[in-house]
Amino acid sequence: MWLQTWRFINVVVKRSIISLSIAPLPDGATLARFADVTDRFRIEAALRERNDALEASDKLKSEFVKRMSYELRTPLNSIMGFAEMLKAGTAGPLNERQMDYADAVVTSSNALRDLVNDVLDLSEIEAGAMQLEFERVDLYLFLFGMAERAREWATKIGLTLDLDCEADGGQFVADGRRLRQVVFNLISNAFKYTPRGGTVTLGGSIHDEDVRIFVDDTGPGVSPEIMPLAFERFSAMGGAGARAGAGLGLALVHRFIELHNGWVELESHAGQGTRVTCHLPRSLGRKNLPPPPPDRQARA
Repeated sequence: MWLQTWRFINVVVKRSIISLSIAPLPDGATLARFADVTDRFRIEAALRERNDALEASDKLKSEFVKRMSYELRTPLNSIMGFAEMLKAGTAGPLNERQMDYADAVVTSSNALRDLVNDVLDLSEIEAGAMQLEFERVDLYLFLFGMAERAREWATKIGLTLDLDCEADGGQFVADGRRLRQVVFNLISNAFKYTPRGGTVTLGGSIHDEDVRIFVDDTGPGVSPEIMPLAFERFSAMGGAGARAGAGLGLALVHRFIELHNGWVELESHAGQGTRVTCHLPRSLGRKNLPPPPPDRQARA
C-alpha cells in the first residue's frame, strides 16, 4: 500500500507568496505542486492588524474613561463638601434664594457622583477586574428594604410604589451590594419615565433554580426601535417627554446580572408600561436557568 506524504513550504518570490507542496510518488519520482497564496496571506495579515488595533483602541478608551472618572472625583468632592457646609450655615445663615441654589448644587453634584461611579463600575467590568462578594440573600427582606427606601422618593414625585413578593419567597446566593445597585437602577429608570399618578411595582419570586426580580411601571412603554439598544451603554431610552439620562443604568443592570450568570428580559407595549425582569441562578455557580427568549435583551 502506497502512502502519499505531502510537505508544504511557503516561499516568497518577488513579493508573492508561493505555496510549494512536495510528495513522493510510487515510482521514486517526486510530485511538486505550486499555488499562489499571496492574497490569502495578505487578507489574514490585514485582519490580524485590524483586530490588534481594535483591541488596543478599546483598552486605551477604557483606561482613559477610568482615569478621567477618578480625576473628576477630587473636585466633585470639594464642591459637594462646600455646598453641604453652606446649607448647614457654617459660613453664615442663607436666605431662601441662596438655600435653593445650595440645594441645586448638592442635587446636581449627587447626580454627577452617581454617574462617575457608574462609569467606573462599567470600566472595571469591561477590564475583567470586578469581583463579586457572594452572600445568602432573603428575597422578601431584600426587596422589602429596597421598597422602603424608595417609597418616600416615589411619594415626592407623585408615584405609587407597590411590593409584589411573598414573605416566604426563599433565599438565594448573590452579591447583595451589586444586586442593590441593580434594583436601584431599575426603580430609578421606572420613576424617570412614569408620569405623575402612575404606579411602579417591585417584585420577585423563586421558581426552582430561577430567581426572578422585576420592576414594572405604568409608563408609556418603549418604542420597538429602541428596545434592542436598551442595555447598551450610553444609549438612553427617551420618551413621553422624559429627560433621558446618560444611558448607563440599564447597561450596568445587564453587566451585573451577567456576572451572576443570569440574563435580563425587557417586556414593553406602547401605552401599557414596561417590565424589566432579572433572572439569576439560585445557587452559586449554577448556570442551568431556563433559556432566554431568542432576543434575550428585549422582547415586545
